[in-house]
Amino acid sequence: MKSLIQLTALSLLIVASSLMWTNAAALSSIADDKVKSTFNRMFPKAKNVAWESNDEGNLVAYFVTRDGDKEVHFQPGGQWLHTFTNVEGRDLPVDIINYLDDQYNGATIYESKTYEDPETPLAYKIVIALEEDQKEELTWEEDELVVVTESEVSDWLIYLELTFNGESEMISVKRIED
Repeated sequence: MKSLIQLTALSLLIVASSLMWTNAAALSSIADDKVKSTFNRMFPKAKNVAWESNDEGNLVAYFVTRDGDKEVHFQPGGQWLHTFTNVEGRDLPVDIINYLDDQYNGATIYESKTYEDPETPLAYKIVIALEEDQKEELTWEEDELVVVTESEVSDWLIYLELTFNGESEMISVKRIED
């Protein structure tokens, strides 16, 4: 009986390993020559690149540079879609930091990254968390952000994604559901 259990466990391990190897090989092969050519042209010094296929069927390359962690999206035929680069909050442009301090004083920067695509040379996407001790309550009316001051705020946390263009001008705000 013990041998049967060990044999079954070994068989399952072999099957799982072969599936993982097949999946890794498939991911490597999905980054076809056109995608690899586009990627290598854009990022000739990239090392230790991990590839993944996302839910939309696009290919995503992950790697680290001096600028930060990068996430680069491609269509299977090699067309570059967009790039995200993680940015530390302290490394954001001063105008963006000042805007956040003025408009969302007390908010915490949850995530910040640059965004580039063929039509957008540079944008910043920043997710902030507004905590319950804020003196302002943010609500949404007809897709518009409305600030109500000096209200009774109890037990809430809101995440907002703010997008700024390359000149540090805010171009959009949207609420992220948690």
